[in-house]
Amino acid sequence: MTRRLFRTEATDQGSRVTPLELFFDLVFVFALTQVTAYLADHLSWHGLLQGVFIIGLMWWGWVGYAWLGNVVRADEGACRVVMFAAMATMFVFALTIPEAFDDLPVGCPGRW
Repeated sequence: MTRRLFRTEATDQGSRVTPLELFFDLVFVFALTQVTAYLADHLSWHGLLQGVFIIGLMWWGWVGYAWLGNVVRADEGACRVVMFAAMATMFVFALTIPEAFDDLPVGCPGRW
């Protein structure tokens, strides 16, 4: 049972996108809408640079997991657990985008 749970299965040439991968893409679409809202609130060159930085981080994460989904089946074995963990992390990342560079009165300072 444990051996089957943590196995990974390689994809072949004719494999299709899984529903799990499509749901992961929706998390990235949500993050992109958060960046758009951030840019709408920060209309300056400085805000644009911050938005490009955020999109670069998102792009890096998305490309890595898109590659993973092309190499192994994303809905099988240990890869499923990794995809759900990455999806949850990216969702939390997306929720924090509107206040990414703001210094709020509580918690850690946003600027050092």
